[in-house]
Amino acid sequence: MYAHKLVRWEHGWQCEVCLCSWKLQPRKLCLGFPWRPIDQRAAAIQWARESLRRTDVVILDTETTGLGGDAQIIELAVIAMNGSILLNTLMRPTVPIEPEASRVHKITWEQLAQAPSLIALESYLRKLFHNRTVLAYNAPFDRRLLAQTCAAQRIPRIVARDWEDICAAYTHFISPGGGKHTRLNGGHRALDDCQAALRRIQKMAAADF
Repeated sequence: MYAHKLVRWEHGWQCEVCLCSWKLQPRKLCLGFPWRPIDQRAAAIQWARESLRRTDVVILDTETTGLGGDAQIIELAVIAMNGSILLNTLMRPTVPIEPEASRVHKITWEQLAQAPSLIALESYLRKLFHNRTVLAYNAPFDRRLLAQTCAAQRIPRIVARDWEDICAAYTHFISPGGGKHTRLNGGHRALDDCQAALRRIQKMAAADF
């Protein structure tokens, strides 16, 4: 009935009629409707099912030079919800790879010598993200690293319509009411992690309420 976003992963309340959810208060148009506490696990399942049906959603993952404020993306993968690969590439940064990061993803500076920079991929990424929602496992991190890489390579920020966090949804799926974030265990390469994230969404979507 209404195009409200279904899931806000904080504790809150949900409208029984249009299923919008708000942490503090509903929109005025829902004030006359009955409200109930959010069932976080059911909300995660419904979110996963809806995500799999959407054609305006992609899954993204990155590998990076590190975790800090000057870290940059060195591998980027994007897949569609049907699993088709839209992008899978190494990327040449402007800062060195931190040893700790290299030990995790096994990407070396030598492997990046012939890789494109973000500047070379900018046009395609803008088209890919245009009017789409990006799902990522720990989306705040990937979103921040994309912004940092754009800034470091002096290009305008590449934006999507919205970002949604698969990790938050999965955490509420396996531990309703909250809990520690669950590791993805996808192998620490961007494409493998995208595919592992898709499997998490499929697992949630296949579950019973």
